[in-house]
Amino acid sequence: MSGFVLPSPVGVFLTSGGPGAAPRAELGAALVEIEQLGYLGIWFGEGAGREAFTAASVMLAATGRAVVGSAVATLWGRDAMAAAAAGRTLAEAYPGRFALGVGISHPHSVQRRGHEFGRPLDVVSEYLRGIAEAPWTGPPAARPPVLVGALGPRMLRLAGEQADGAVTFFVDPAHTRRARELLGPDALLVVEQAAEVTDSRRPPPATLRHAEMLVANPSYRRHLGRMGYPSETELLVPQLDRLVVWGSPRTIAARVRQHLDAGADQVAVWPLDETGDSFGRQTLRLLAPELRAIGGRGGTATTVGGGADAG
Repeated sequence: MSGFVLPSPVGVFLTSGGPGAAPRAELGAALVEIEQLGYLGIWFGEGAGREAFTAASVMLAATGRAVVGSAVATLWGRDAMAAAAAGRTLAEAYPGRFALGVGISHPHSVQRRGHEFGRPLDVVSEYLRGIAEAPWTGPPAARPPVLVGALGPRMLRLAGEQADGAVTFFVDPAHTRRARELLGPDALLVVEQAAEVTDSRRPPPATLRHAEMLVANPSYRRHLGRMGYPSETELLVPQLDRLVVWGSPRTIAARVRQHLDAGADQVAVWPLDETGDSFGRQTLRLLAPELRAIGGRGGTATTVGGGADAG
């Protein structure tokens, strides 16, 4: 992977359980609008719905400029050689537009697939070696950037050493600054940021539901503890605005800017609202004018040069 360019500093994060469950025609129409609004990074998770690489092909076909990235494809869903081949296939079909994000997932999800969770650092390290060493006899194609879903310092350091960067979730700008230090200056860093447009000074309902969903996951409770936050929703609420941002579009844009200033290459907005639209398009429309005015790290599009959660 060399000279991979992120066309804008702001993208969007789509969940596997909401947008990932939308019929193809609805998904395509939503992605066209999201791209037209200026969100030129489309990052999505993998759960029990669409398989990551076939989902990426649908998203790439529906759009024309945006980078599409798995955030993340569970490494338990396919072996490293298959992941490497799928990444190359998409990179050849859509040059410069696919990023291959992989991750260890969570113990309950791994057990549902019939695997043992194992030692996360060892599992991810071996998987990354497998991707790097995988043979390729298909048509000429640049290797897509390989990113790791990483939250803890050891996984972030591994992402900087064995991959092209990391994707982080449910973090504050201080975590982004530390992640940049651990990754090094040239690695790609994509940061998810949940956001809700509201006039309320208190956490609105969608924000509280989002926090409750994440805190219910033991992996994210450990993550909160590492960052110095309480892992119970009631105790977390007074500090929740450091992790989930709500308020005016200008307030939300300021938080995105903080992550970029701290070292993120792109911030993937997870839009929260009460409309019932799983894509959060009302939130994305309200935010678009403010977010389009934001420059990237260094004020320009991000170019990445170069060749995964647990502690």
